[in-house]
Amino acid sequence: MSHRFEDVASVRTMLAEAKYLADEGIAGVVYLADRLGKPIIVEGPAGTGKTELAKCVAEVTGARLILQLLSLSHPPAHSLTHSPTHSLTHSLTHSLTHSLT
Repeated sequence: MSHRFEDVASVRTMLAEAKYLADEGIAGVVYLADRLGKPIIVEGPAGTGKTELAKCVAEVTGARLILQLLSLSHPPAHSLTHSPTHSLTHSLTHSLTHSLT
């Protein structure tokens, strides 16, 4: 498996070039998702940059972006828990793996 980022600093640099300023925590999650070949699930209130993070990660990696918006007022049957403080969950299922073209 090829990795798209050399280290956390390279994640921050690449995201900054895509106009997203990531802190060490966000950059670390993106780096580990890339290394492990796992998806990223981002939760938070509206307007906190979840979708922009998804777009920028997809842009810098060349991955296909799939956004799945889940309303927590109607969680999916397989959902075990949810926080009432989060209105939407964005499941960024592009997985930082090979894009489907």
